[in-house]
Amino acid sequence: MGTIETRITPTNVNEDERTLSGYAVKWNRYSSILKRGSKQFKESIRKGAFLESLLRDDQFFFMAHDSSKVLGRKSAGTLSLKENGIGLHFRLYVPDTSLGNDLFELVRRRDLTGISIGFRIPKGGDEWDHSKYGLSYRTVHKAKLTEISAVALPAYEDSEIHVDQPISYQQQEAIRQRLLKEFEEEERKERLERLKIISML
Repeated sequence: MGTIETRITPTNVNEDERTLSGYAVKWNRYSSILKRGSKQFKESIRKGAFLESLLRDDQFFFMAHDSSKVLGRKSAGTLSLKENGIGLHFRLYVPDTSLGNDLFELVRRRDLTGISIGFRIPKGGDEWDHSKYGLSYRTVHKAKLTEISAVALPAYEDSEIHVDQPISYQQQEAIRQRLLKEFEEEERKERLERLKIISML
């Protein structure tokens, strides 16, 4: 795996709720111009790029890619991440902490307007086209998703975050428990698959 790469996407907001959701990235939409060393390029991500990682790995929601500022985690049931026909959808259950309250207020006021994704691309996980108008274009087919973060400046302009409609604490806890069970079931299936492979050796 290579180094962790990050991409930033814009946000939207409604009013006065404690659950944030939206799209961290939408498929087949070009980013703004990115830089990698001296190279400038635009990037798009294909549907299915994160599917294997979502099944096998844990992901976090950070503030500005700072791992000391955790706002949610998939294995804890406080962050939901799913691919659908539009893009990579997320839902964050905002913690009742000073950091969570700050995040919620910044998004509500639209001072903070972006979501950024952090990922690693394995060998063969992307392809490059250097022939278009002097600017390189990169297509990501497969990547290991590590985290998404709340940030200020967008790179993927078609993505979004907003405040959800109100739900009760009991509803939120029921959803959290369901997500936790889904994650545990994914882990159980992965362990069984590994045991099958070992038994065939």
